Amino acid sequence: MDGWVEFGLAMACFLASHVVPVRLKAPLVGLLGRRGYLIGYSLLSLVLLFGATILALTGPWIVDFLYDARYTLAGGILVAIACIQLLQVIPISYDYSALAAGDSRAFFIMQSTRAAIYAVFVLIGVWFAGLPGLLLGQALSLFACYPVQVWLARRHKAWDPLHDGIALAYALVVIALAMWLHYGIVSAAL
Repeated sequence: MDGWVEFGLAMACFLASHVVPVRLKAPLVGLLGRRGYLIGYSLLSLVLLFGATILALTGPWIVDFLYDARYTLAGGILVAIACIQLLQVIPISYDYSALAAGDSRAFFIMQSTRAAIYAVFVLIGVWFAGLPGLLLGQALSLFACYPVQVWLARRHKAWDPLHDGIALAYALVVIALAMWLHYGIVSAAL
């Protein structure tokens, strides 16, 4: 592959996670009804979560297959990062609801607030615990940033708490399973 397939898949994921939920919501609700739209959007979210799920559950095996024994511990890092990504995907389309509505000021406020929260959590994590603290700080910052993202999403009528709850439950189950499967290598890597 010369890169175009990967680019096409990345673009499809971007459009699916940003454009469909924001720009096409009204026509899709009209066509499918609210319940049909919610089911479709939830299935779309599960598809987007699938990549991180595969990495979280099979990370060490992928690293062992691709690299020699010197990189074995990278599998634990891959699992930890994939688990964080599972949480990060849940509110992914909320950011762009403001831009789709032309509200760049609210988008700026949300992004600035998220950046400040992220920086504080990551710096505190690194200061007290090094790499494990950095990853924990990143994960905790996602929870701390969620109210800001909800504020923006509610402002533009894009918030779907049922979707978020189902996606969070899915992510937590996958994270628990990944940690159960790979606890030894994750703890050794961190």
